[in-house]
Amino acid sequence: MGEGAPAAFVSYCREDSDFALRLVGDLKAVGASVWLDQLDISPGQRWDRAVEDALTNCPRMVVILSPASVDSTNVMDEVSFALEEQKTVIPVIYRDCTVPFRLRRVQHVDFRPDYARGLQVLLNILAPARSAGPSKSAILEIGSGDQSKVANTDERLPAAEQAQLEDERRKGAEQARLEEERKRAAEQARVEEERRRAAVEARLEDERRKAAERVRQEEERKQAAEQARMKEERNRAPEGARLEDERRKAAGEGERTRQESEQAEQETQKKLPNIGWIGALPIGAGAIILIVAMAWLIFHSLNPRSGGNPNENTGTGPTEHWTARNSGTSDDIHSIFGTSDGKRLWAVGDWVPILESDDGGENWNPRAHHASGETPNELYSIFGTSDGERLWAVGSAILKSNDRGEHWNIRRFTFGNLWSIFGTSDGKRLWAVGPFMILESNDGGEHWNQSTGGTKETLASVFATSNGKRLWAVGNGGTILESNDGGEHWNARNSGTPNNLNSISGASDGNGLWAVGNGGTILESKDGGEHWNARNSGTPNNLNSMFGTGDGKRLWTVGDKGTILESNDGGERWNARNSGTPNNLNSIFGTSDGKRLWAVGQKGTILEGTIP
Repeated sequence: MGEGAPAAFVSYCREDSDFALRLVGDLKAVGASVWLDQLDISPGQRWDRAVEDALTNCPRMVVILSPASVDSTNVMDEVSFALEEQKTVIPVIYRDCTVPFRLRRVQHVDFRPDYARGLQVLLNILAPARSAGPSKSAILEIGSGDQSKVANTDERLPAAEQAQLEDERRKGAEQARLEEERKRAAEQARVEEERRRAAVEARLEDERRKAAERVRQEEERKQAAEQARMKEERNRAPEGARLEDERRKAAGEGERTRQESEQAEQETQKKLPNIGWIGALPIGAGAIILIVAMAWLIFHSLNPRSGGNPNENTGTGPTEHWTARNSGTSDDIHSIFGTSDGKRLWAVGDWVPILESDDGGENWNPRAHHASGETPNELYSIFGTSDGERLWAVGSAILKSNDRGEHWNIRRFTFGNLWSIFGTSDGKRLWAVGPFMILESNDGGEHWNQSTGGTKETLASVFATSNGKRLWAVGNGGTILESNDGGEHWNARNSGTPNNLNSISGASDGNGLWAVGNGGTILESKDGGEHWNARNSGTPNNLNSMFGTGDGKRLWTVGDKGTILESNDGGERWNARNSGTPNNLNSIFGTSDGKRLWAVGQKGTILEGTIP
């Protein structure tokens, strides 16, 4: 025990404060050295530290027992500490209660029948030199039972001493009351200050929230305006392309008619070198003979053996055959993906469940999203591992399936639509793009980080090498972005075109790349995206999606008005193929060898192509 340390620590429950203050006031009044938190903690002291120090330094403990205190965890913890430290514990029974088991064999002081007698017993223990009564050993002697009586003590204190004690008790109680009022006033001041600070913080937080909400609403407004603009462009593009196509067809038809007339005249002159005899005939008969001859020549010049069939595929190479499949929906389908062998396929679109085929596209069945929480209405792109075990779909949210599309979970909602998703062959790293943003996941789509890629344009498509080290993204205004460090940093590349670019694809090593876009735009890069060259597509229609074999030798692109183009020489030359549909085609996918192809588009269109 340190010098000047109190002789006893008083442990009590807050419900018994009045009794504790009275008891300690009376003890202190006659010189007993006791410690009570309400009276002995100085202003500025840490409350918990002061209690711990007093409990440690005091050799004795006076514990006030009542129904409230025996149920108090703090009181019982203090008693346990004192017993474990082998301190003298003096139970004081204030009210009827069940004495804790660990204190039942410890002699107690009972204040219930007579407060003055109980006080005298404590004084004999805590201030023996100033009291008259039995010895300390008599007070603390362990009784033979739980309810042993207190040893004999003086029944009454002298009247004068009792009066003095009462006066000192009143003074001590008054001091305790004043101290309690001071502490309450300080506590009220502290609570008021905390309330004021909380109000200020709440006001600042509300202002920050409102500012963030205004920023979010402005961002949503911009994205909505951008989406409306893009939709308007898409709506205008087919009509403009239709008028341009009709103009070109009319011009071509006029040129073809003129050439046929000239050719017929030349053939007539060759096959009728001497028509002088006609002049000897009557004018009417000569004219009739000349007209019949010219008609005969024109008929043979348009004979199918001469190559005049207008529905024949143009260009060279294998003849493709495209067959329409029943999707079961009339809503637009935006994207298609399948296993590398093409046996299982999935497609996503507007206001429809995810479509699935497990027989290579012969039959299609709707699969409910089964997504937790709110389900997005529009999905624009789907991607998965080559075996189809894990799949991801993006639109107004990001969906993930770990069981081949049987069940889907929402991983993130976005403020704007995401137009494209792509990833590494094992699906551990993924990238998704949309209006002014690039999202990246390094844990298979569980969590996503966002960046802008340094562009303010909407990005429509993303492509990566199989290991994810090199990436490219394309978008509006001819935007092309490239990253050589897995998406950490992005650099803009010069595409040489102002047209919107809608899709990008490439060889597995990323050295050969192709991008397609509005107005029949086709761009090619042979150096990993450093430089881009335009290729002649032969069509004014918007091109929306690309697919190619891993070596990049065979390529296909689809677009508006049922456009399908094929290249058999790595994108140098492109030939039109007959799709058999006037609907816009939005996406194309094929097996790794390019022998089987599937395209999807407007009004639930699904086409299957076979390459001999």
